[in-house]
Amino acid sequence: PPVDPAGPAGTAGELFERAGRPPGIPAALRCWDTQQALYVGADRTAGEAFAAMLEVPPGALAVLGREAHGDLAQRLAPLREPPPAPHPSAHRRKLLAYFADEPCLPEAETFFDMAIAAFAASGLGALEALGECHGSHPEAQPSGWNAFRRKAARENPASVLVNYRYVLVFDASADSIYQCPRHVGLGGIVMEALASGAVPVYRGPSAANAVLNESAMVLVEPTKSLREGFELFRDAALCEGTAGWYDAGEDKS
Repeated sequence: PPVDPAGPAGTAGELFERAGRPPGIPAALRCWDTQQALYVGADRTAGEAFAAMLEVPPGALAVLGREAHGDLAQRLAPLREPPPAPHPSAHRRKLLAYFADEPCLPEAETFFDMAIAAFAASGLGALEALGECHGSHPEAQPSGWNAFRRKAARENPASVLVNYRYVLVFDASADSIYQCPRHVGLGGIVMEALASGAVPVYRGPSAANAVLNESAMVLVEPTKSLREGFELFRDAALCEGTAGWYDAGEDKS
């Protein structure tokens, strides 16, 4: 039911965190008459009930929520920087981070299992599960990782993801088709990965390229099989050099 407009709206962080999450609409964004209200979020089906819609990906809202009382410019600055140099393999010993909480997506769980099977003994670096989801490998959590450290990592994901070359991020909206084509980055992990200088291994909605730069990630398109997406990641990981991403663009085949 609609909330009393005079009642508490919650903190800015709570509002930003919940905005755009289908199918619910944050109470603070509702009005008694939806035909005179603006819907802020990424669920186009929900937005049809309102007078107007401001389509904002939840990942952007999550980043704003974390900096609601801080300097947003500092958070956005890394996203505007050129790719890191030298190649992160020279200073990031860990290969892949999987940072997701329940409910765990079956596709992401399967992909992480595939990565463990392919790279666990490769010598390319650790593959670690930082959230509640870990595929069939609970042992993939870092040594000494506990609820306290996980909570601190959620509050500032980029500070943890900076240790990894790749970050596995699958959005539940990947199969939403028309309903949520730009529902990118719930929880903000994909944007935090970019801010940390890591390369997201990302599976998201059909119009994700309107929000994120495809050339800055390994894009696992929802129209393709997980095996095809994993082969893209495998090729990228095996093609790493010391001069820059993918040996500074040189074909070493």
